[in-house]
Amino acid sequence: MANPNESKSVATLIGGGRMGIAMAKGWLSNLEAAGLSRVNIVDPTPSEDLSQLCLTEAAELNPENSSAADVVILAIKPQVFSKVAADVVKWVGPETLVISVMAGITLERLANETGARKVVRTMPNTPGAVGAGVTAYSVSEHCDEADNAKVHALLASLGTVEGPLDESLMDAVTVVSGCGPAYTFLLVEAMAAGGVALGLEEGMAQRLARQTVIGSSVLMDQDPTSAEDLRKAVTSPNGVTLAALEVMMAEGGIPDVTKKALETARDRSIELSKGS
Repeated sequence: MANPNESKSVATLIGGGRMGIAMAKGWLSNLEAAGLSRVNIVDPTPSEDLSQLCLTEAAELNPENSSAADVVILAIKPQVFSKVAADVVKWVGPETLVISVMAGITLERLANETGARKVVRTMPNTPGAVGAGVTAYSVSEHCDEADNAKVHALLASLGTVEGPLDESLMDAVTVVSGCGPAYTFLLVEAMAAGGVALGLEEGMAQRLARQTVIGSSVLMDQDPTSAEDLRKAVTSPNGVTLAALEVMMAEGGIPDVTKKALETARDRSIELSKGS
């Protein structure tokens, strides 16, 4: 794969939301790793955090002069894409790489509305805001190995990067990792509520459930053992954990409900990508 640092790029980030700020922070903390010489950020109503971030010489907020950028990153809500697209065109040249961090916006629509040949569709998740996320991406046919290397370098500020993938898999990615943090948070809610029902004080129940999930995640990150084997290692024959898991894994339990939930979410993702 080509080295993204062989030539430094100028990136124009459109949108200063949480994910956009996370990306910009990562790039500005190590411009060389991101393959960038500077970062321009466009946000008509910048937050205090974004304004502070742009005090460095390597960043400029809402630059007056607009010209074709090497890379344009769209970190905006998909609902406003059509309104913003007309302005995005002025930063797009024949070789500009346009990277979307918007859910449901297809490569075809990105190309049609921005006028770019080289377009990238990504699906990050919210842990990316603390550099612990996972982002999958797919690219248009006009992107080459150097473009893929550039995408990897830019998305690495959010955490792990997977891709390039066939675009047909992006809806599955969306419902597994894109939506996945919500499922994890729901598990913490349910565990804490169950603890309260069994007599624990609410604050303690919340702390126990929250730290258990955090600790389990750290263990899974540091231990290459599969999630299934890690689960089995905690489960003693005829023990307390097994009693709980027999309920959770019974017909209609967590595996079945999760499969149905992901299929339903996948169908909704497809509808949204079509503008439904």
